[in-house]
Amino acid sequence: MSINFKNVNYTYNSNTPIAHTALTDINLTIKDNIVTALVGHTGSGKSTLLQLLDGLLKPTSGEINVNDFILKSKTKNKGLKPLRKEIGIVFQYPETQLFAETVLEDVMFGPKNFGYSDKEAEATARKWLKRVGIDEDLFQHSPFDLSGGQMRRVAIAGVLAYEPNILCLDEPAAGLDPSGKAEIFSIFKEYQREDHGIILVSHDMNDVANFADEVVVMDHGKVASHDKVQNIFLDPEWLIRHHLNEPESISFALKLRNRGLDISPALNVKDLAEEIINEVGENLNE
Repeated sequence: MSINFKNVNYTYNSNTPIAHTALTDINLTIKDNIVTALVGHTGSGKSTLLQLLDGLLKPTSGEINVNDFILKSKTKNKGLKPLRKEIGIVFQYPETQLFAETVLEDVMFGPKNFGYSDKEAEATARKWLKRVGIDEDLFQHSPFDLSGGQMRRVAIAGVLAYEPNILCLDEPAAGLDPSGKAEIFSIFKEYQREDHGIILVSHDMNDVANFADEVVVMDHGKVASHDKVQNIFLDPEWLIRHHLNEPESISFALKLRNRGLDISPALNVKDLAEEIINEVGENLNE
């Protein structure tokens, strides 16, 4: 299910003395069943773009087409439920949105809101709690009695439980240690492999390089580039001009090249390690 932006503009506090244009003439297609990263400096428009996707904000002008649902400036809130079933958003620190008395009830809320019966909602809630690594012994506990990492998993399960076609992630790994981050991203990647699209908003270029297929670079409310992830990081000077960092693996590879090793830039540590092993092996065989 692709998403199409056509001549989309958004202005905060439109028609007031404090009006601020956040997005200008956005024409963009986000493809089906891939991971697309939205990146850019603070104030570039990426978070505004994300909030437009499920109608939290309405475009000031232009339109957004999500699976034949057309979102315009005059779209009524009461008509947004079908759209919000298609698009699920995991906000930064999603554990702050927990509210129910038990873990199971919290995860059941989303499915019930979208028309699942109590039996169906419980079945899908149990399924996704297990998939995110929550033990069944905790299902009847208060979510607020869990650890921070467990709370985040419960909150993520609450979005996955109604199985949206597109999962939007706003800095989902913020505050997690490396092992926790790896576990969370493995859950998302598995979900994407099951024919779902994922949109990732992140300031961490290592996460983008490891996880994304395509990248949309936002700069001052406009799309500066939309390309495959490996192409985005080819030009260090272009990245600097758009306030982006290189992934650490690419920076390290370039340092090795400056020391005389014939190492190609690598998007992740695994690929970089293979490059180094191959280069060292060739040198030893000479």
